[in-house]
Amino acid sequence: MRADLLEGYMDEDEFAKAINKARVTVRHMRRRGKGPPYIKLGATILYKRNDAIAWLQSLTCRPPRERR
Repeated sequence: MRADLLEGYMDEDEFAKAINKARVTVRHMRRRGKGPPYIKLGATILYKRNDAIAWLQSLTCRPPRERR
């Protein structure tokens, strides 16, 4: 049995589905330098799952403190 080389990665469609966005939105994000790091393998775009999770966590917003 061989190890799956791409285990822990997701393609562009999987990433778009995971963040509930259209593939074209993910492409626009990537072209603007937004989003997680990616790997370009020919025409294939891959995202490490851990990088995608870290990127999502970096978007965490804190609510403003209640004014007194």
